[in-house]
Amino acid sequence: MGELVLASGLRRKEFGHLLVHEIPPLPSRRTEVPVPFLVSHSLGKGGKQRTTWISYDALVKVHDYMAMERAVAAIGSTWWPATGEPLLVERPDWEGATINGRRRSWRVPTVRERLRLVEPGGGSSLLALQSRGAPFVDRATVFARASRRIRARFTARDIARVLVAAGPLGHRELCDRLGLRYQAAVARAARSADLLGQMRGALFPTREVANAYKVLFAAYTGIVPDGISSLGLDDIVWAGDSDILLSYIKGRTGPEGLHLPRRAVRLLERWLASSAPLRRFAPEPLRSQLWIYTYGPGRSPPPR
Repeated sequence: MGELVLASGLRRKEFGHLLVHEIPPLPSRRTEVPVPFLVSHSLGKGGKQRTTWISYDALVKVHDYMAMERAVAAIGSTWWPATGEPLLVERPDWEGATINGRRRSWRVPTVRERLRLVEPGGGSSLLALQSRGAPFVDRATVFARASRRIRARFTARDIARVLVAAGPLGHRELCDRLGLRYQAAVARAARSADLLGQMRGALFPTREVANAYKVLFAAYTGIVPDGISSLGLDDIVWAGDSDILLSYIKGRTGPEGLHLPRRAVRLLERWLASSAPLRRFAPEPLRSQLWIYTYGPGRSPPPR
């Protein structure tokens, strides 16, 4: 269900009080075009109706939940609202239902009235149900609890060990490696815990770190930015243990050579050491480049 929130952009109030009958019908065939998702003005910010969108794949999972887990929770439910008059639903459809003998649109019930809607077969009319058919509106705490479970089960050392062996993984790949079933709620909790981001930043240089090294290298050597960015490992020639002869391209003048000053050598040594773990996992065309880096967790570009 967490994927519904991420795929549609629903706010907490909208998602927590969404009715099962307000879920858009599933298109007859798969489509790459997102499906329109109407949000009632009684839920929308400022009392305004709005239309959001949801992907076909995410909508399939919502309908699967409605047909299985939610249906099981509602079977034989004797739930009754604890406060206020029960609003008995009859002949519901996507547009509305007969509520206490009067036909009403789903756009009419307020947030409090939605919590008192009772389905014809028993149970609440809300999309998210507890095990006995009662409305489940405390969805936000699910993410907090999942975050605590991840912190309790997996330490920074566990994540670092996986990254050293497998490279700069994203959240889905990390969950697979740790034997954790990947779900949108788990992924969101993992991002909030930020252990993966911390370990990736500690083990593999990011673009920001690489840029900082390049700026310092330019200050120490006087080489133009274009010449620094195009450097490869083959351009570095060691002349002893602490001397480096560097070949580079200087703008329009062509190839140039430079005997690096000591502080530039030390900087280059530190960069080669810090980028070595990432270089093992870099694609072949990028492996020979001097400046390689990775992006944050969940982003698609490969190391470069």
